[in-house]
Amino acid sequence: LQWIGKGEALSWEEKQRRSAEAARAREARERKRVEDQEAAAKRAFGLWTNLKTWATAENCPYLQKKQVRGYGVKLAEDGRIVIPLRDDTGRIWSLQFVGDEKLYLKHGRKDGLYHTIDPDRELEKAHKQGGKLTVIVGEGYATCADVHKATKLPTIVAFDGDNLVATAKAVRERYPAANILIAADDDHHLPKRTPRLPNKGQKC
Repeated sequence: LQWIGKGEALSWEEKQRRSAEAARAREARERKRVEDQEAAAKRAFGLWTNLKTWATAENCPYLQKKQVRGYGVKLAEDGRIVIPLRDDTGRIWSLQFVGDEKLYLKHGRKDGLYHTIDPDRELEKAHKQGGKLTVIVGEGYATCADVHKATKLPTIVAFDGDNLVATAKAVRERYPAANILIAADDDHHLPKRTPRLPNKGQKC
């Protein structure tokens, strides 16, 4: 037997009703997303404030393994480093916990947020004086700490390849006169896996 659809057309009123229902559902999802992100931001601020120890290569196994310094990151009780995700006003929206794996706070915002490695406050000086400066945007913390060590330039941690473009745009808005370089990871092994995974840092 072959099924044949009758193709009954929806009335104008029914189309309008369904369109309105879909719009209300989208608005409800967006409200929930914003509420969840605000709640995560409050939790992140509380957790960050209560962490008293700054992470260093001497007290943090991850930093020891990667042979990099701790720049504005803290140490969790279990030895992981904790990295704040901030917007251009400095507000903390979420936290990344890095040890054997990388985890974020549930419902925490990430798009366009970053962590800044700039111990000499070169960005602040250039921003106040209106001078040009080169800024590097990279992915993970260890990569960016290495890049900063090699270049001595302000380096922005975007956290992963999916966030590189959004972070670069946020940095451009914050520092319109800056020269921005992208230090993307080249995970060349990922496309060779089964199933294939995209090399996001090279495609952004």
